[in-house]
Amino acid sequence: MTEQHGESLAENSAPKAAPQYDEAEGQEEQEIVIPDIIKDENTARLEQVFGKIYETSMEDVPICNRELKVEAIAHGAFDTEWLGVLVTPWCMNLMLLPTDETEGWDDKRTGEKFKYTLPGGRFEFISGKDDELGLYRMCSLFSPMYEFGDHASAIATAALALEAAMNEELGEEVNEHELEMSAIMRGEMPQDLVEAPDYVEEEENEGTVGENEPDKEDGQEGEQLAAQNDEEIDQSKRSFLRGQKAPDNDKV
Repeated sequence: MTEQHGESLAENSAPKAAPQYDEAEGQEEQEIVIPDIIKDENTARLEQVFGKIYETSMEDVPICNRELKVEAIAHGAFDTEWLGVLVTPWCMNLMLLPTDETEGWDDKRTGEKFKYTLPGGRFEFISGKDDELGLYRMCSLFSPMYEFGDHASAIATAALALEAAMNEELGEEVNEHELEMSAIMRGEMPQDLVEAPDYVEEEENEGTVGENEPDKEDGQEGEQLAAQNDEEIDQSKRSFLRGQKAPDNDKV
């Protein structure tokens, strides 16, 4: 079934579009263009391995959405790895596979989590290994998959997620935000507040040394704010991949 689906998409190579708003609600209709679906030998390997896992271990597990099947799509080469998205009835993951140029993958244990930077931002991956597939790394986008009513919508979302992960404009926004939060964690005032005219004027008028300095508790509040912000970044990334808003998201 996977091959038939891939062929049908290939036959209609023009980008597909879907309405974003309901005309019945009187809102302006806006279309979302679905990127082309790319297949290669690595998508075939993923489909074979995880298709077997579904048939032998997962088919009767309640977490599975039986409207979906196992399918993978490719971005292709990124740096020295291969990047794509794997869709299964129980999860959707960004996937990294090694290439002939990949080095250092043996340094990470199975199950070890780490941050990895794509053009669209930082993502948390986990290391894995399969006897047939070998080493791989995956980043969870959706699990479980109940919110998808059919396989086509799941694949469309996977294609949009892959496009977002490679969007450099999103990555620039995230990097700027993370630098500011790092400064707060060090107890430093963000640059835009330091240069604010009302702050400078108040300091000059008061003329009292230390009067406008932050309290000792500010450092702790800054750390709490930074921790809360990291959590919001992960939530924002997931919301974006659901089509709600753009994420606020290095290779380590």
